[in-house]
Amino acid sequence: MTLLRLALLATTALVASCYSIDEGAQQVSYSRGSRTSWRRALGYQPCEADLPNRWELRNGKLQDDQPRPLPDICAEIECPPLEELNTTGCGYGARKVNRTAWVSTMYDLRNRDVTSQKAFWSLFMYISGYNDKYIQIPMTAPVLSSVFLDPTTMKPENSACMSFYLGADYQTSPPSPLNPEVDTDKWEEVVVYYRAIGGSGVPSDEKWADEFDKLYSAVTAAGLSVDPERIMTAGYTRPGYGQQRWEALLLASRE
Repeated sequence: MTLLRLALLATTALVASCYSIDEGAQQVSYSRGSRTSWRRALGYQPCEADLPNRWELRNGKLQDDQPRPLPDICAEIECPPLEELNTTGCGYGARKVNRTAWVSTMYDLRNRDVTSQKAFWSLFMYISGYNDKYIQIPMTAPVLSSVFLDPTTMKPENSACMSFYLGADYQTSPPSPLNPEVDTDKWEEVVVYYRAIGGSGVPSDEKWADEFDKLYSAVTAAGLSVDPERIMTAGYTRPGYGQQRWEALLLASRE
């Protein structure tokens, strides 16, 4: 088992608590997608091993395991401006994310079941009007969680970061948070490598670890390097709303 995989198994449980709490909070509905190709669903060329049956029987019910195509999601809810990039090989996608404003808050991984929920609601309160302009800001996608790693040991640090993208109307001068634990910031343009996950529920810890392991292998096999100090997850749709899209993300190395 790789050091990366060990680190992922130690950290990915935070994702479920981050995203399972937003049912009823985000007033956005998502229609169930129609049948589409795996290439379009994922957003990149899949490897042969990435092509299971779309439909899988679990707990006596037929589950749709194909991720919802990102363009379909972003047609219904605002997403950051993204540019898909050409890749070599299979099993991963690459995209450029433009310089954009986000609102973020830190939380402690040592008590993540409690602190990740607090982080989500702190951000949700900000967009609900707990800001210096007392204005409501529409919910966007994705919700990002960043875990910071020791570049030598690949072990996670104690703190993580949750972020909401601020829509186009709030990019120039977003309202200031009233909560001192919440900050707005401009993120510089960056290239990210990703793998998409489908299904109708939150991926398990083992599933996240497996997807990050495959992503790292695919990216390095293509001769690319990644930032060794951060891994990220992105949630684009809500638990319990049918066809889903989650993404495991690695940032391209800036060196």
